[in-house]
Amino acid sequence: MKYIYFFLMFIFIGAVSTAQETDATKRPVSVKIIDKKGRPIKNVVLSSHSNTQKGKTDRAGQFIFLYVSDDDSITVKLPGAGQIIIPIAGMDSIEIRRSTTRSYYYLGNDSQSVMIEKAKTSPSTTLDVPELLKKQYFSSLIDLLRGNVPGLSIGYDNSANIRGASSFHMSTEPLVVVNGMVQGTLSEVNNLLNVNDIKTVEVLKHGAEYGVRGSNGVILIKTK
Repeated sequence: MKYIYFFLMFIFIGAVSTAQETDATKRPVSVKIIDKKGRPIKNVVLSSHSNTQKGKTDRAGQFIFLYVSDDDSITVKLPGAGQIIIPIAGMDSIEIRRSTTRSYYYLGNDSQSVMIEKAKTSPSTTLDVPELLKKQYFSSLIDLLRGNVPGLSIGYDNSANIRGASSFHMSTEPLVVVNGMVQGTLSEVNNLLNVNDIKTVEVLKHGAEYGVRGSNGVILIKTK
């Protein structure tokens, strides 16, 4: 009986410790949106991807997200510029300043200025994955994409490149977004997703709404 008691106590302490570590990785992140004269812009709609928290900026142009982590990102619907997605890795506060009627900027987690401009119409290709699987067997996401998306090339090392994307980086890897959450490379996502669980895949040559990270193009994946 004594051994059972100590065993249960050990499990309980481990569970509490794990929960505390999980909570420690989450934090509040404040977002402030102002015009070029520093005046607050209120009623801007914002939402987070991890915990579906949603709201609008107040009279001070501010909104605070609770319990978000470094791998999370937020969506902001900016007047004149449209919807943009901002990864929040390493940031506790974000100030977005309007530059013109159609552009804004903010300081990223590397303290570099990130410009946000009204997204241009983005040429895209959308694949209906269940319909494709009815016609042909595909062992993986990469197997599915090879040869089925014009302009998308995938190397032997599973690295991806979208022809026509205006890259600002040494890397040519497109941004991969799964159900609204920014993920890693196509190769990494390929190892995590079962192709039979995928509903649609959309490939964008330009991802202006994702800021600089979308300059290599964007692969949008929705699961069933």
